[in-house]
Amino acid sequence: MNRILVIYSARIPSVELFLRTFLEFGRRCKTDIKEMPVMSVRKQDIEWSDILLAIRPFEISAYGIVMSAFKSGRKIFVYLDDDLLHLPDIYSSNLRRLFARTTHNSNCTYLERILNICDVLWGSSPYLIEQYKPLVLRGRCECTDICMVTSATHTEKHNDGKIKIVYAGSGNHYVQLNRYIIPALNRLASNYDLSLTCIGMRSEYIDDCKVDFHVFPWMNNLEEYNSFMRDQQFDIGVAPVEQDVFHRCKYFNKYIEYASLGVIGIYTDDYPYKSVVKNEINGLLSENTIDSWTFNIKYAIDNPDKCKEMIDNSSSDLLSRFSMNSQVEQIELRLPELLLENNSIKEQVRFAPHYILNKARKTLNCLVYKYENIKR
Repeated sequence: MNRILVIYSARIPSVELFLRTFLEFGRRCKTDIKEMPVMSVRKQDIEWSDILLAIRPFEISAYGIVMSAFKSGRKIFVYLDDDLLHLPDIYSSNLRRLFARTTHNSNCTYLERILNICDVLWGSSPYLIEQYKPLVLRGRCECTDICMVTSATHTEKHNDGKIKIVYAGSGNHYVQLNRYIIPALNRLASNYDLSLTCIGMRSEYIDDCKVDFHVFPWMNNLEEYNSFMRDQQFDIGVAPVEQDVFHRCKYFNKYIEYASLGVIGIYTDDYPYKSVVKNEINGLLSENTIDSWTFNIKYAIDNPDKCKEMIDNSSSDLLSRFSMNSQVEQIELRLPELLLENNSIKEQVRFAPHYILNKARKTLNCLVYKYENIKR
């Protein structure tokens, strides 16, 4: 049985999501897994492992751990769920922008070096895997679905006549909101009783909206977030994305989320969504224009029976492809190295944590978090 050390820089929601599936894989396959933040890893943790799995290794401390594991004969897996080499220059605060710009070039170098020596690059987006494949010089690439399906059974909504629309995303998603969604809703405001709920954004960055409007801070606790989303009983979920390489490399999490909630989803007609959404079959695809978003939101409001068919189809999709059983089976089938015993000769581990850098990074992260909370 392999012992797998899983490391990550921060337990952000996407990391939490991955760990839920991977730890379930470990439980079912009787694989010994230890997961910990990069700043907590010590020499004995690397010595304990047969395989090192680095989630989003995008800084010097992660690089040091990976190189120590590689040089001592451990197999190296890298899991990516974002195009970290081409991060858009849009941030939720000026302070976050300053820190990101300061470290981005060096972080890209560390990630590329890690990819050069990894045994397996693993991701959930086929588009991302194709983009990063040239950097994987000695290993191979694999793709499996990683997602959370909260429920495929929907309770009946208490319709008071108001159409409740939701858009949840990180702080920098206000750009798409202002560009497409709010202008579309403003056009429809005089004819429909609408509300818009935004989660994870700052209200001062959002343009004037003529419909009933609510903003909530991001919820780092997934259970709290999922409970909130269920309790609100939304009718429509929107997911506009920019049409560039970075966003095409993302996973279609919003499709999974909206299908789980039993709401009709409207998505930008591009990757990642067009790889899973068939227009008017299991969701609606919109061009990134105000006219198209207006048309599709109006269509969803005016055609409740057709929307119910699409919701039922997306629910069936969840059960057949995206269940936890299916996700674990995909990992077993496509990543057999996780189960095959690592018989390579292991050398002495040489590793010294970056204590000062780790402390500085932790302090800066706390500073940014407090600053953004004050701004909210």
